[in-house]
Amino acid sequence: MDDGGSPPVRDGEALPRNVDLNYSLGDVSLFRFRFRALVETNRIDRPQQAPDALASLPECGAAVYFGAKMTCALPSLRFMRSAIRYIRNQRKTYFIDLSASFDEYVRGFQSKTRKKLQRSVKKIMALNGFECCLYRAPDSAAEFHRIARQIAEKTYQERLFQGALPASQQFVSALCAKAQLDLFRGFILVLDQQPVAYICCLADDVVVHYAYVGYDPQFSDLSPGTVLLYLALEHLFAERKHRFLELGSGEGQLKQVFGRSSVLCGDVYFFRWTASNVAAVLVHVAVEGTSSLLGKTLSAIGLRQRIRKGLRTLRSKVPGVDTKGQAPQ
Repeated sequence: MDDGGSPPVRDGEALPRNVDLNYSLGDVSLFRFRFRALVETNRIDRPQQAPDALASLPECGAAVYFGAKMTCALPSLRFMRSAIRYIRNQRKTYFIDLSASFDEYVRGFQSKTRKKLQRSVKKIMALNGFECCLYRAPDSAAEFHRIARQIAEKTYQERLFQGALPASQQFVSALCAKAQLDLFRGFILVLDQQPVAYICCLADDVVVHYAYVGYDPQFSDLSPGTVLLYLALEHLFAERKHRFLELGSGEGQLKQVFGRSSVLCGDVYFFRWTASNVAAVLVHVAVEGTSSLLGKTLSAIGLRQRIRKGLRTLRSKVPGVDTKGQAPQ
């Protein structure tokens, strides 16, 4: 995880940044280990593979390759002569090829799924005060952020693991800079003058990234996030400026439904041999393993959802409690 101060670096350029390893037990974040590293984030249109080793570490003593492509799953931990290699988040990344027409893309859904999506879209479009607003001009980025934050404050992403659209002025400045380069697309769904869902897309060259999303849970029965993604895709296909829409990491239902292609990726960390780095990695491996075992055990005895619900209630009432979780699609 990066330090979250600005939109993610997506152009493949390696830059020194602060990086956090988050130590979480179940849905509760225990603490974080912050370090300085040379960071490179791969793009789905580039053939970069996860490196097996580094000839030498950068001066800062660590290197991280976010989203490096992998031909197969690899051991999470490997001790090498030159460095400690730690691979996290080995997962599929789903993406959409935007080179065809939107109609062709829609026809690719299974008949039942296509009809359900189109019914949801028509239902929302028929409601009073429906609007799907597009933001891309440099002078509209701050306005998009202001409106989207009204939604973000209500989302599970914000309340559970601070994964919603960042609130910082630093992020707003970076968003405006992206817009100056025509690398920003913002979409907001409005019903009866009330914003109910947002999508913030950040682009680099031919790839546009589904970076920050959220919706007002009060309108969850209308599937506003799914509908807004459908409408945003309609625009992106028609624009014909980008080749791919990357839906990001994770294998949630929405990504599996909309994403037609996927690639196996992982976040590859290289650390210099120091006592603190060895301890940080070994403790992280232990905590991740314990968290996974705990989750499986609680699921087996039917308690996991109850505990998550309790944590959500606690988080909403006690802001000092740091929790995280998977956002609903």
